[in-house]
Amino acid sequence: MDVNFLKVHWKITIKETQEVIECSDKDLDKKAPSNNGFNPFEIVIGKEKLFKKLEEAISKNLKTKDYFNVELSSEDSYGRKNAKMIETIPLREFTKQKINPYPGAVLDFGGISGKVLFIGSGRVTVDFNHPLASKSLIYDVKIIEEIKDAMGKVNVLIAPYKGAIKDLKVNLDGEKLVFESKTDLKEAFKELEAEIKELVTEVKEVEYVKTEVKKPAKTTKKVTVKKSSTDESENSKEDSTEDVNENNN
Repeated sequence: MDVNFLKVHWKITIKETQEVIECSDKDLDKKAPSNNGFNPFEIVIGKEKLFKKLEEAISKNLKTKDYFNVELSSEDSYGRKNAKMIETIPLREFTKQKINPYPGAVLDFGGISGKVLFIGSGRVTVDFNHPLASKSLIYDVKIIEEIKDAMGKVNVLIAPYKGAIKDLKVNLDGEKLVFESKTDLKEAFKELEAEIKELVTEVKEVEYVKTEVKKPAKTTKKVTVKKSSTDESENSKEDSTEDVNENNN
């Protein structure tokens, strides 16, 4: 399968319940949830970044102008539920961390999400299966356009990293791609760099720029200090002003 960078609209429906869980095209379904703000998704196919059957269907319909339909069984998508992924955890473990679990709550366990199924006898039953496990999915897909410019392709590949690296800046200067961040990215982006050079042939060189963390400058504030003094004729209060150097660090 050839590699293609694309802008697409799609709507995802759970076949068993007909519940729409994602729709990027407002004209197709205005009431459906959209995790992308009703904007087209930017994807790459041919590198197994999407479900294999979905990529194959998109590849076969590159010239299709209208929506086409792709149905994925649970085996083609998130797999079937695994009983071993349902665990029982002592309630005291949650109490130690000041967490109050309740049925239906989705909690984070060190980067792994789990859904609370049941609480009883001092134990909490948690399901670590993917929420869409054992469900068939229907994708309605429409290809908007092919992404051909180098920077557009780079943006597709770095999209998964942008959420974690808030200050990431990316600039393409001729054949040199520059990553700028307060974080040292050279080691972390090793695989990404290789992928970019493979798929975006315009990029020949990658440079990493680590920006300095600026410390707050010292400021001088004027603080009014009230002092009490006694006059022969009457008690009065006079204000004196002092310069106080304040270090904001």
